[in-house]
Amino acid sequence: MRELRTAVAGEAPPTFIRCAKIKLTPRCNLRCLFCNYWTMNACPELGTARWREVIAELASLGCAKIHFSGGEPLLRSDVFELLECCTAHGMRANLTTNGTLINQRDVAERLLATGVRSVSISVDSPEPRLHDRIRGRRGALKATLRGIELLADVRARQRHRVSLRINTVLTRRNYTRLPEILRLAGELGCQDVHPMPVDERGPRRVRLSAGEIEEYNTYIAPQVQDLRTRYGFPEAQLLVWPFGTTEADRKLSKHGCYARRYYKRHLCYAPWLHTFIAWDGAVYLCCMARGKTPPTGNVAGQRVAEVFTGQAYETIRGQFRVARPKVCRYCDNFILENQQIEASLAPRSSSSAPAADAAPLV
Repeated sequence: MRELRTAVAGEAPPTFIRCAKIKLTPRCNLRCLFCNYWTMNACPELGTARWREVIAELASLGCAKIHFSGGEPLLRSDVFELLECCTAHGMRANLTTNGTLINQRDVAERLLATGVRSVSISVDSPEPRLHDRIRGRRGALKATLRGIELLADVRARQRHRVSLRINTVLTRRNYTRLPEILRLAGELGCQDVHPMPVDERGPRRVRLSAGEIEEYNTYIAPQVQDLRTRYGFPEAQLLVWPFGTTEADRKLSKHGCYARRYYKRHLCYAPWLHTFIAWDGAVYLCCMARGKTPPTGNVAGQRVAEVFTGQAYETIRGQFRVARPKVCRYCDNFILENQQIEASLAPRSSSSAPAADAAPLV
């Protein structure tokens, strides 16, 4: 904490990266309603050799965890090699996938043999027609559930330590199905279901209205609480009440402000501890900043340390000390970890921090 305190004060650049997120590709075999990554098929992607170097450079900076995602990362033939490279350097490898390409036992075996510690798979409804409509491909749910079943079976037979998690993007089309998804996850042997309110700005298309949020809190959330207890899933407030619990919470959440403007009042420590690297090597503070702020560098031609301690990063850190940029206004990432860090750096003021209601850093 002493080094972090010095870096946050601007007395020296940070000396380590705690965790990183790598989007290996924008390519995807699905066409999700709330995502446009699949439209970027012509984008250049870093090659295997450079990604291996980037992973080694992150390890040398003390990185403990890398979260790999896409697009659909399993569309890259080298994804298993890169996961193995991560674990070989002593880092925890997490993977987010739609699961549809885990279509054979040997694929599941190959994936778990990499040493990956967590696999998150997207399920938006237990009903095929709705899930497939949201994900833009007929037969998507059937393929995804097959992937989860294969992973769970291989894990049990070979005694892997991997954690299986379902991610559910909550929209007005599927929020009432969350209890069914929890039951499905429990039956499949998953360890958690992570509800993710849809990231949508401007006119409402698929995010919940105030009335729908009230319905969720009144009728759905109590079922969610009971099912989490039944299956031994984590019961943090954000997992049960992702839209908040008060009238003020609902008013902000109906506009997509799920973190209730936490970063208007609090510093985000992600610029000092975390980095996000896109498929072409462009580096950003986090996934929220990609496409909304200029990149801080590019590891296609720079070393990770050169970017992380460079002037662009330092300029942004200086701005963060004064006020967070507009891109942070709706962000609901990193809050739990930021609260913990804030409490450690300034214990006397930690009691004033609101209860955790958003996802931790990576």
